[in-house]
Amino acid sequence: MSSPLAAGPTYTVGGLGDPESINCKLTDGFAIGVQLLMGLIVCSSLLLKRRWEHPQRPLMIWFFDVSKQAAGGAMLHTLNLLGSLFSGHREEHPSGQSNPCVWYFLNILLDTTVGVLIIHFFMFVYVTVAQQVGVRDMRSGYYGHPPRMAAWLRQLCIFVLALASMKMLVLIVLRIFPFFFWFGKWALAPVETIGDQRVQVVVVMLIFPLVMNIIQFWLVDGVIK
Repeated sequence: MSSPLAAGPTYTVGGLGDPESINCKLTDGFAIGVQLLMGLIVCSSLLLKRRWEHPQRPLMIWFFDVSKQAAGGAMLHTLNLLGSLFSGHREEHPSGQSNPCVWYFLNILLDTTVGVLIIHFFMFVYVTVAQQVGVRDMRSGYYGHPPRMAAWLRQLCIFVLALASMKMLVLIVLRIFPFFFWFGKWALAPVETIGDQRVQVVVVMLIFPLVMNIIQFWLVDGVIK
């Protein structure tokens, strides 16, 4: 006779015995609301940053800079979302799927740490190549006098290409090394035990990204000032 303890914990509240009830959903109405709230907070922070910065950049320069960040951030979020959904339904995981919130957590963790260095590397490579073949206006934040849309578009393409390259590298690493999944599972275990998918969504799509971006800001600020 097998011991009841050998089978692991049995949840009886809210249907937690079902693995599906523990795995979060990143595309339902609540998750979309959290993502919109995150976007609102990010946009508000950029507006506050402009108000506090001295001297202030000309409005057109500021708009070009912010729009590059917004376009890159939207693309990165979309790739993180798609990558998490795909990885969260891989057949080789027990029960046929794993928790997409774990994968989203891992993507944010790597994006805001080693991903920053990878982006700088790819930016350096792509800018160098572009300059070698005669592409102008590759100095980030400089769009000519007066500021030109063509210069902004060139810089946006380089920035988005660097972000996409970083993201592909991160996804490959997560695919090859299953250790990262188990680390993410361990890190989110206290949240999973609460048994509410919405708590997981708030933590991995709102609280954790905000904290990591604040830490990233202070680290970069400490280096450049």
